[in-house]
Amino acid sequence: MPPTARLATFAAAAIGLGVTLLGPVTAERGAAMSARPAPAPVAGPGRAPAAPVDQVPACTANLDKTAAPREVKLGQVVTVTLKVDGTCPSKDQPADVILAIDHSSSMGTDNKLQAAQSAAVAFVNHMDPALVRIGLVSVTGVATRIQDLTTDKAALVAAINGLGLERGTNIVDGLDVSRRALSGANVRPGANKVIIFLTDGRHRVNNPPIGDLDAVIAAVRTAGIDVYSIALGNDADTAVLRRMATGAAHFFHSPTTAELEGIYLQIAGRIQAQVLYKTTVLTDVVPANMDYVAGSAAPVAPTVSPDGRTLTWRIDNAKAPGYTLTYQLRPRQAGTWPTNVRADLVFEDGFGNRGQKTFPVPTVKVTEEVPVPQPGGCVCRDALRGVPEAVIADALARPDRYHGWRYLLDPNKPPSPANPPRECLSIMNRNIPYHPLWNTVEWHVGCP
Repeated sequence: MPPTARLATFAAAAIGLGVTLLGPVTAERGAAMSARPAPAPVAGPGRAPAAPVDQVPACTANLDKTAAPREVKLGQVVTVTLKVDGTCPSKDQPADVILAIDHSSSMGTDNKLQAAQSAAVAFVNHMDPALVRIGLVSVTGVATRIQDLTTDKAALVAAINGLGLERGTNIVDGLDVSRRALSGANVRPGANKVIIFLTDGRHRVNNPPIGDLDAVIAAVRTAGIDVYSIALGNDADTAVLRRMATGAAHFFHSPTTAELEGIYLQIAGRIQAQVLYKTTVLTDVVPANMDYVAGSAAPVAPTVSPDGRTLTWRIDNAKAPGYTLTYQLRPRQAGTWPTNVRADLVFEDGFGNRGQKTFPVPTVKVTEEVPVPQPGGCVCRDALRGVPEAVIADALARPDRYHGWRYLLDPNKPPSPANPPRECLSIMNRNIPYHPLWNTVEWHVGCP
């Protein structure tokens, strides 16, 4: 059978199994496939064992999409959540990591330095030295490379525990020295490059000024270095640390020392996790009877088409366990409706396999707002002396926002002429003056 015919048969079989093939099967590719050596004979009497067939492993994509709440009133918003998850066969991924630790004098309070050292040591002990090398940068008034990248855990622990309190915090040079430690001959080809930057304060030196930080951040991004930043306590410059971090998920706040070790171990898990998706493009088409709420997406904003109907995200190098995106929709029509026309993920997994998968389509029930009965003009003016007219007007315009509106005189009995609803605006205690907090307006049965 000619090669192209065999390829057509293969493609038809693949489609029958539900496999998505991206890109055409060309004659050149067919010729290359037909030129491969034939499989070895199956083992049997007088034959050698069959040689194993090389197979490229593949990751399994898991997608989910939800909408909450499942029922809203017309005019309210629905939060849509997209989850991109998956699993991959084991794949060793080397990494080179710099621990940048602030040990300025402020770290001497509340045992912060000891907690930072303990957390960093826990991080070192958690990492696999066969894959991960770690270095140490001191961040005080002068940033210094204390330990070059190494797999010697004993040397790393000694360097970390040797940090003592010093004056000043130089965030700009701290980040730049860390970047230089991950450049040139210092880094292994193919290894992920990571900086974990911890501080409890702010940039406290004049040279370099904090204004130089943007250029350092740009150089870090150009070098392909991931930055995890950790704000310890409530005096750290969180705005600066968020800018330094590679993304929102790379910034951590440790309010006290108690959370610090858990944060370092969480980062350790991420570093050793393999890349689940090298590239992902997520496209979500919004139905015509719902509007995307601009600015509602988190943690990454999508690209929005001119008609406001197609939302597109591109997220690369997503590590296990994947990522979650949220945004809001505002329905414009009562009924039960799907929250999207279609949502798809086009991806290249960590092994280079390309594919496409479709998200489930959640629905939401949209109900009309039931008009609230309006007061019939029963206002106890004598009791409302001293109450601002604006408060009275607001109560009449929005009666359900004030206590007692249409409550029965006796809530344990059915409504009747002897048990009417509360529909007269008065004051909580008629015997004392109005106060907006403890003696405000409410609804009564009749006026005195």
